Amino acid sequence: MINRLVSCTLAVVLHGLLSALLVQPGNAFVPALVPPASSKATPLFAVANPTATAARDFVFQGHKTYSEVYEPTAVIPKKKKCHVILVHGFGCGTLYWRETIQLFQQSGYTVHALDLLGQGKSAKPGRADGINYSIRLWAQQVDDYARANIPPSSSIVVMGNSLGSMVALTAATGDQTNNDDTNDGFIRQSIGGVGMYNCGVGMNSRNVLREFSGVQKVIFTAIFDLLDALVFGNLPLLTYVLDNVVTQELLKNALTNLYQYATDVDERVNDVLVDSFYYPAKDSGSPQALSQIYTNDPGDTPMEVYERHSKFLLDRQVPIHLVWGDQDPVTPLAGSVGTFFQAMANESDNNISMDLVTAGHIPFDEVPESNELMLKWLDNLNDGTTTTSNGGNFLGNVKLPFFLL
Repeated sequence: MINRLVSCTLAVVLHGLLSALLVQPGNAFVPALVPPASSKATPLFAVANPTATAARDFVFQGHKTYSEVYEPTAVIPKKKKCHVILVHGFGCGTLYWRETIQLFQQSGYTVHALDLLGQGKSAKPGRADGINYSIRLWAQQVDDYARANIPPSSSIVVMGNSLGSMVALTAATGDQTNNDDTNDGFIRQSIGGVGMYNCGVGMNSRNVLREFSGVQKVIFTAIFDLLDALVFGNLPLLTYVLDNVVTQELLKNALTNLYQYATDVDERVNDVLVDSFYYPAKDSGSPQALSQIYTNDPGDTPMEVYERHSKFLLDRQVPIHLVWGDQDPVTPLAGSVGTFFQAMANESDNNISMDLVTAGHIPFDEVPESNELMLKWLDNLNDGTTTTSNGGNFLGNVKLPFFLL
């Protein structure tokens, strides 16, 4: 038990500090800072580089949010396929979906990739602008976007990674409306399925406190409070870090460590990926957004959201499929969220299925083959069938650093 306490304490502290230094820059974007196309390195041939059919600025609660739409590249002689909405994880954006987008697009699906408010290329308003970041706020953004851009008769599959999986489940159930009886969520009315590439425990790591009790909970609560006071609530420090500490070289080194499950790390971590993290770091709104995301209430756990809407999900037979990197130390398969969904996938009275892959927290870009598993599930949905799988492990056993959320 003592070893677990020490390990968890170090993990929490280092995860928080390293995320602020290395990962969080993906939360911000300033168009004026993006260098001209000629100065960017050409992506390596083997790395997907899909071209969006349209890039849109969707106004949500008075603020511009960024999205990309990818129309099918080939006409598939089957019934009309669903629209897929991709929701990124904490500190990321549309670009790291490159492999997922290309595969789905080539398979006949219309794909929508969104940057959440406060992250990626979207605006980053703060409390002074009336914005209080939460999973439900982002779910409402996704729902409003779908209402404005997807025909009402279409079937919608919402898919996310980490924090984005929580947003996807919330939008799919309409949980952001706070009223299950008169729920008018657009996606809820058109939901065809929910896909998750690993799933976070909430908007931030504070929900892990629910796994402790007594003295342990007091200790870890104090640690989180200290981190909030010294780091994540310290806007001058966060501003200095993002403006002066984050460099392209630093990010490349960090991302190389994060992509250790790739067969060719140098190929995956190209200049395009690095720049997608680096240039957004220079937006003046990033520190405010980062501070809120880390210090605000984390919201409900995915288990609570699922249980609250289980009747709806079962009555509507809404399928949920997870592709989980089983070596992920951030959202470990043996953690509360992984254990819950793995147990549900082993039951026969629900529509939850899971595939396991030897990968970390972002399997779809680290190990692009992971997307084939999600595509198989999508195609089964389109054909009117569903499957449950215990998954197949591929690639080697390589350890991933724990500091990407």
